[in-house]
Amino acid sequence: MPPSIRCEPHEVRQASSARATGDRAPSAPAGLGLSGPAVVGHLPTELIRSVIRSHGDAIRTCYEATLRSPPYPKGRVRARFVIDATGKVPHSCLASTTLDQPTAERCIVDEVLTWRFPKPADGGQVIVDYPWVLETRSDGDTTAAPAPKK
Repeated sequence: MPPSIRCEPHEVRQASSARATGDRAPSAPAGLGLSGPAVVGHLPTELIRSVIRSHGDAIRTCYEATLRSPPYPKGRVRARFVIDATGKVPHSCLASTTLDQPTAERCIVDEVLTWRFPKPADGGQVIVDYPWVLETRSDGDTTAAPAPKK
């Protein structure tokens, strides 16, 4: 794994280990909003954002699996991942979290490993940091919204 990812070893997931677990929560409808990723490398931010948006239901499903009874957990989850020269994601990790729901956090990190992006123009790798704010709204619907920019 490239040392520039800087995630704790126990938090790093590789594509092969995530596929081996195979544990996914069932889908459920909910609202989703997304912010832009922090990107290191050569792949347009809008292309990255487009792929992330296309997987919004999966991120919501990871969060909704934690909802058992009120008060529902809420918090910010930031994933860091590498897009390799082929557009695959070989490494993903939990960069930070305030959700305190290890099952949902692991699900999100593992889900990112299944994503495919356009190939970086320079043939190199791209490192992405992406935050989500996960919460249940007063109407009972859930959101996986963009984390506010600082």
